[in-house]
Amino acid sequence: MKYLLDLWQRSKIIRRRLDDEITMNTTIVSVLGAILGTTIVVLPLILMIIPLFLFIELQILLTVLIFVIGIFGVYLYEFLMYYIIGYLVPKVKYLKMIVLIQIEGTLISLVLVTFGIVVTIIIFGRL
Repeated sequence: MKYLLDLWQRSKIIRRRLDDEITMNTTIVSVLGAILGTTIVVLPLILMIIPLFLFIELQILLTVLIFVIGIFGVYLYEFLMYYIIGYLVPKVKYLKMIVLIQIEGTLISLVLVTFGIVVTIIIFGRL
């Protein structure tokens, strides 16, 4: 627990330093670039999996696979966003942004997994 609290405190410090250095334009460019990069990587995988839902015996496995790809997409998005920020503002390249990626990616993934479990129970509970 102490490790998690220490990680949270470090992420707040890094976030403040990062907010002091970057501008709104840098943020917009990095977010749009990360969305584009994540979409280019994740969308083909999802589009290959969706037609397989015709096979009834694979539906639960494919649903889990889609959520795993979604979690991968969350971490990829976070990584690309901070990579682009580091590229645009070289001053912040040496901040340990991996801490931010871990904290933010984990929080978003927890929300995604919770939502996914609820939706999966609702959909497959009827079958």
